[in-house]
Amino acid sequence: MKLNPNILAGCILLLSLAITVIPASAAPHWPSVEQIRNVVDETFFDLANGPGCAVGIQHEGNTIFTKGFGYTDVESKDPITDTTLFNIASMSKQFTVLAILKLQSQGLLSVNDPVKKFIPEITESHSSIQISDLIHHTSGLMDYLGYFWFAGIRDFSQLSRETALHAMFGESIQVSATGRHWAYNNGGYLLLAEIVTRVSGQNFENFARKNVLLPFAMDNSYFRSLDDPDLGPIAHGYVQTPNGLIEQTDTVNYSGDGGLITNIQQFLKYTAAMHSNRGLWNKKNAEFITTPAKLDGPEMFSETGTLDTTYGGGLGLQQLNGHLAYTHTGGIAGYNSNFAYFPDNGLAIVAFCNLRHANLKQRFEKVYELYFNQTTSKTKNSEQSRPPENQEQLAPALLLTSLEGQYSSEQLRTIYEFKVNEKGGVILSISSPFIPKPLVQEFSKILLTADGLIALTPSFIRVRVMLTESGKVKTFKLVSPITPAFEFQRITHHK
Repeated sequence: MKLNPNILAGCILLLSLAITVIPASAAPHWPSVEQIRNVVDETFFDLANGPGCAVGIQHEGNTIFTKGFGYTDVESKDPITDTTLFNIASMSKQFTVLAILKLQSQGLLSVNDPVKKFIPEITESHSSIQISDLIHHTSGLMDYLGYFWFAGIRDFSQLSRETALHAMFGESIQVSATGRHWAYNNGGYLLLAEIVTRVSGQNFENFARKNVLLPFAMDNSYFRSLDDPDLGPIAHGYVQTPNGLIEQTDTVNYSGDGGLITNIQQFLKYTAAMHSNRGLWNKKNAEFITTPAKLDGPEMFSETGTLDTTYGGGLGLQQLNGHLAYTHTGGIAGYNSNFAYFPDNGLAIVAFCNLRHANLKQRFEKVYELYFNQTTSKTKNSEQSRPPENQEQLAPALLLTSLEGQYSSEQLRTIYEFKVNEKGGVILSISSPFIPKPLVQEFSKILLTADGLIALTPSFIRVRVMLTESGKVKTFKLVSPITPAFEFQRITHHK
């Protein structure tokens, strides 16, 4: 099955992060179960007859409400319930951090240790990276999912852990200096899982289940691997496309940056422990996880250009008018998830969906209105700090014609070939050792952005061309916030 290009949205530009902002208010008067049911039903009713979601709400560690909407499988029409298993993708990251903190409590490592102490094969250029840099997304390393996406991989179920790890520590490629910038990075969490494996002597999935999940009584949860336990069927994942609903199962078969399989009942056991500071969520660990990353350079990168989003240890953090929320989203293949926990009043809201774009952020905002009696919004200052929208226009035909030909990137080990079709669109063929045959994609709308990038839409491919004196393209660079600017050199012209 071909992967919709939106699969990369799970790793580009904070797609797995999306911090939710809750305005400050007095300690809430808890709404009744009937009020909660009415609002949740109204918010999720459109998902009742297809792929859907399971929703759970907790007050001060006590589960108040759970409900399922839609089907685990659109063919069998088995209903989603609070015991339906989902892949919660990047929401898994906080549990990877807890596995690291477990090893730290045993005296086997420190979050201030250099990564090279445990993974000596990483290059010298990465020697200053500490475990805490991986946790806080400040390592400066490229994101491996972006690397392989640009190399033509669309079915990530074919990507092995070993190949992914080699891309992270076998290449001397960094996007920025360590500790200078914040950029969401799945690869850092892949390396954290590898450290857990090497230090514990167990594979990450087994160690995390025994030492992290089971102490929270999450006995029907596990991390994905090639040897998954039989704890029940997982909801089928789906994506809505212009051609209709398709089942999408092409996700990676290993864990660390994602991969936790769980259900609403199980996850609410974890949020209850958060509320009472039990087990691994003790005060010392909680303080580490909920402390924002510290940078030696410019402020963190964010999707909107605002500075109202911060990140702790596997959790997003939000402070607005005195009201704090810990939150994270997850999205991969046909799955979407979100949760928010408010430590000042003990409110927890969780939703897992088997529809990739379930618009959970907007749905959560409707639920927040019930509790905080006002519409969720960003501060005036953050709106004022939002940069102006990029002014885009159609790319000139002459520029596209000059781009035609084959180009090779030594860093990416990939060849791109561009052709202009009869309708003025672009056909891109990608060849690399990571895919069995060239990936051919056709783009009908080619834009030229205000900062001079050629944007192939709809996709994440943005290129900056370098022209010769005669106006021909000699080289171009792929532009992405999570990978280096891979440079491609022309190797052939089209006649």
